[in-house]
Amino acid sequence: MKVCETENCESDISHYGRNKKTCEDCTKEKNFIESRERYRAQKLAQIARVRVIRSVVAEYFGISEEIICSRKKGRIISRPRQLAQYISREEGIKIAYIAIACNKDRSTVQEGLKSIKKTLEEDTHLAMDHKIITDQLEGIKCTNKI
Repeated sequence: MKVCETENCESDISHYGRNKKTCEDCTKEKNFIESRERYRAQKLAQIARVRVIRSVVAEYFGISEEIICSRKKGRIISRPRQLAQYISREEGIKIAYIAIACNKDRSTVQEGLKSIKKTLEEDTHLAMDHKIITDQLEGIKCTNKI
């Protein structure tokens, strides 16, 4: 009888063939754990990228990152916040991750994205700010340190 090589597993794997070293259950569990770790790494990388974008936008507009994430609703604060969220979404970051990084609800981020998209079409100054910030972000790589 050939036994699975996974720790604490004593399944008979002799019927799987001679090249198999683990049972199907252990292989499935290992694959599940690896995919969960990949998902977590992707999530952390995307949240870190949102934070980088947020810091570049805050620096550009001369405000602090804390203010961008605050509950304040003034246009002076909300436009940079929405612009940071919009740029993050343009980079393909999920709305849920943007919400986590900005301490907002997902639906709040979604409404802000709608609002800023319309504003960008109408306001040439904000559109120019968007272009400048995205150009600045081109050369910035993101590390996964949160």
